[in-house]
Amino acid sequence: MLLSSAMMVRHFALLGLLPLAALPGCDRSTEEAETRAPAPENVVANRAAPPPLVPRPAPPADRAELLLAVFKARSAAATGQDDREEQAALDGRPFSFRIRLGCALDASGAESADARPADARYDTETRRVTLSALPNMNAEAPVAAAISGDAFEAVEGFWIADPWLLAAHCSASGGGGAAVGIAQFFTADEPRTMRREGRPYQAREQLPEGTAPEVGSWELVLTGRLTKIGDGRVVQCRAVESGPPACIISVRFDRVEIVNHRTGEQLAQWRAG
Repeated sequence: MLLSSAMMVRHFALLGLLPLAALPGCDRSTEEAETRAPAPENVVANRAAPPPLVPRPAPPADRAELLLAVFKARSAAATGQDDREEQAALDGRPFSFRIRLGCALDASGAESADARPADARYDTETRRVTLSALPNMNAEAPVAAAISGDAFEAVEGFWIADPWLLAAHCSASGGGGAAVGIAQFFTADEPRTMRREGRPYQAREQLPEGTAPEVGSWELVLTGRLTKIGDGRVVQCRAVESGPPACIISVRFDRVEIVNHRTGEQLAQWRAG
């Protein structure tokens, strides 16, 4: 029996004997898919460029970093090395330096005989702690005078009682060793309102009833920027009669605080100007 042409096409298509090109619409659908697909170069061109990397500013130099810088500067001074290039990275850096207060807590209400630049007194009747931090460095100190020369009119700052401690802490040793200070050098052109001129930093803390103060609960926090002076160094070291060179970190004090480091409470604050 003879099959019609249409029936033959259908018969061979079912058997898979007809090429794909013979099926209607195959070429057209492929061409449409290719037309819709974007070219690879267009995808790359339209992709958003990543934002430029912005370098983060250096964090404030803390007590540990500054005392390590003093150690390097003292070594350079003792061996006759020129460390001005290494110290150049310090100039202008913000800093935050902590000094522990109340390591010789006096509960009698009398003045403490401790030689530290700060002391704490506790009045048992009023349950009040009085803290006093007196800048104990001035231009009359031989090392400060040798550094300042005729370029500066005044020097104010602190000798660090325990410069070998990289973290603020109450030392059991009682001081001694190489002298290290942190101070601001004032020119005659700078306003005198920025100076303490013998006035201590003072703060008070009222304790709740039934509580007693803990030794070393407070800290003096010095904040500002490191400043090069003289020959371009931030850390200036000078020889002394005996022992290693004495060093002073030159800074500009922007803020001074007295805080209870155990509770995080700020008890007093002073700002420059």
